[in-house]
Amino acid sequence: MQDFKRLVVWHNAHALFLAFHRAFGTGLTATAFRVRLGACACRSSGMRTGMTIVELIVVMSMTVALMAIAIPHGLLMLDRISVHAAAGDLAMTLSSAREFALASRASVAVDFATPSGLRVRRGSDVLFSRNIASAHGVEITQTRDSIAFGPVGLGYGAANLSIVVRRRAAVETVFVSRLGRVR
Repeated sequence: MQDFKRLVVWHNAHALFLAFHRAFGTGLTATAFRVRLGACACRSSGMRTGMTIVELIVVMSMTVALMAIAIPHGLLMLDRISVHAAAGDLAMTLSSAREFALASRASVAVDFATPSGLRVRRGSDVLFSRNIASAHGVEITQTRDSIAFGPVGLGYGAANLSIVVRRRAAVETVFVSRLGRVR
């Protein structure tokens, strides 16, 4: 059984040497890299029981290098997910306000410039409000402070409405046309 363990340890060390040799070229010999089973500080059974400090440093440096590559990409992906979810939530809220105007045959306004976030109202009655910016952790800017949908679903106002949803480098824009279409 001990011979099998020595064979496995030698095979793993040899595979590691070959991978290192292919990656970094010549300059390291097999005898300098090979794990010498008989010459190490061992227990009475002849097998090593732990890892050397050099092995730990190599593993830690490879882990740090991989994390340095992966973490920025992961954060950007999380930002994109938050921005996409907030833009979808915003588009759904605007579409719901338009559908409510069509169903009730009354004008419905959506206000953006409120401390509580987005507010949908009919006349002075607040139908619902939603703070999309804090719910998704994004920043929302818009070209106008409100939009109104008429009884037939058309948007009132002099121009189209553009709403920009941003979180660090991730950005999405939601447009509302004069015809009330949200895209």
